[in-house]
Amino acid sequence: MLPNGDVAICPVLSAEKDLILGNVNTVIKWDKIDGLLNFSSDKIEPCSKCWIRKFCGGGCFASNYKVNGNLLKLYKQLCNVSKHVVLQSIVLFSKICENHYKEFFLEL
Repeated sequence: MLPNGDVAICPVLSAEKDLILGNVNTVIKWDKIDGLLNFSSDKIEPCSKCWIRKFCGGGCFASNYKVNGNLLKLYKQLCNVSKHVVLQSIVLFSKICENHYKEFFLEL
């Protein structure tokens, strides 16, 4: 929400007038909002087949738009970074569980 009442997808995209979802003092563009609420990484390529799609949710709308001019066209570099971060997080969690199994799982 911007000071003038405009509703933006996110603060990064607030200057993009064509992406404003309406204004709380006048008209809200419910069709745009419904489209965003119904967005799912299961519905877009290549996300629909990606193993981390439930972690990243299809990426960042702002990054996609700034790089590709399209909210739903994936920014590949961010995708690669997300895959790496998720994989490293899983590895780290696995090591923590190995070393602290009793604290995490037996003392509940």
